[in-house]
Amino acid sequence: MATLELSIGEEVAVTPVRWTRRLGPLFWAAIVWMTFVFAAAALANLLPLPGPADMDMLERRASMSAQHWLGTDGLGRDELARLIYGARISLIVGLCAPVIGITIGGALGMLAGYFRGRFETLVVGSMDVLLAFPPLILALAVTAYLGNRSLISPAFSACLAFRPSCGSRGRQRLPWRGVNS
Repeated sequence: MATLELSIGEEVAVTPVRWTRRLGPLFWAAIVWMTFVFAAAALANLLPLPGPADMDMLERRASMSAQHWLGTDGLGRDELARLIYGARISLIVGLCAPVIGITIGGALGMLAGYFRGRFETLVVGSMDVLLAFPPLILALAVTAYLGNRSLISPAFSACLAFRPSCGSRGRQRLPWRGVNS
């Protein structure tokens, strides 16, 4: 059997490879903006803003000013106050939906993996049924059923509607592991 000897130059063998990937200015601008939005939403009660539902009919459709930084709407409500208070609801729903989805989906996945058999078939079958529904229609149906009185209803409907598409799709046929893995 023949062997091949390779020689590498000394300068190439000693030089370490540098990892020079830096986070760009756009990344840092996004981090600053998200921090600003989170801080404004969290401190909305402490900011010197009128209430989001307070109406001033004399200031209807007012343009930007020192008193109303983003102006007012057709009912005289401050647009900046409505934006900041609306960010609170959006952040709560946006953070609760993945937490609920990960908790319920993770628990079902672990239980299905542990017990296998009929329970696994039931969990995978129910996920297939949920995937058969269009997500927006399912979210609207869940919200209509639960009512829109609290923040948990939209968060729960969002996590229920979009949960299986983010994770694994149950038992898949993989050629290297047999018929069902």
